[in-house]
Amino acid sequence: MTSEEVRVHRHRPKDRRAQIAATSAAAFAELGYHQVSITDIGARLGITSAALYRHYPSKYAIFAAELFRLAEVTVAAVTLPPQAQQWTPQRRLGHALEAIVAGTIANRPTVALARREARYLDPPDRATLDDRFATATAMLSELVAGGAPRAVGARVRGARHRNVQRGQQHRRPSGGAVGEIDFRTAGFAVLGDRRDGSARAGFDLGSPGHGGRVAAQA
Repeated sequence: MTSEEVRVHRHRPKDRRAQIAATSAAAFAELGYHQVSITDIGARLGITSAALYRHYPSKYAIFAAELFRLAEVTVAAVTLPPQAQQWTPQRRLGHALEAIVAGTIANRPTVALARREARYLDPPDRATLDDRFATATAMLSELVAGGAPRAVGARVRGARHRNVQRGQQHRRPSGGAVGEIDFRTAGFAVLGDRRDGSARAGFDLGSPGHGGRVAAQA
């Protein structure tokens, strides 16, 4: 090697942290959180464990961060822009449902991870995740109640009242309230159904067992 020889440096992608998170989520959802090691994740990305540790201190840190990111995506999906104050209730609801669908499609591996493996979060982190999903559920509940046809809105509001009463008396082991609304049913009623009774598509951003399922039919 001479001094004139040009050295070739491998530059780290600017989105390496996001790549690690997405690849890890897919691996955790596919194989199970406890069946995937840092070495496995690095192998999927073509990097060493040492390189991965430059971005995350542990496998658990990746796991928790990706679930928290999904929770924030869920809240953002049902958060309306300022101009929504001028919209009809139906348009507000439609905007939120479209955002839920788009967020689910864009984050499929992490949605699967939340459904299958969220139980492995440490209790304080699980409580935080549950609270964020519950916030999204409450926000969507208000939109469904306001933007659904009158009969559907009344039914949803009645279900919310009953669920709150039950939730004050019972808690699931995971910390989620019992009896939260399943928005697959509410979305189905709002957007209509096929003659055979089947929904056209279903999307679920909630993790199982936390009492904060957020789903939509489109």
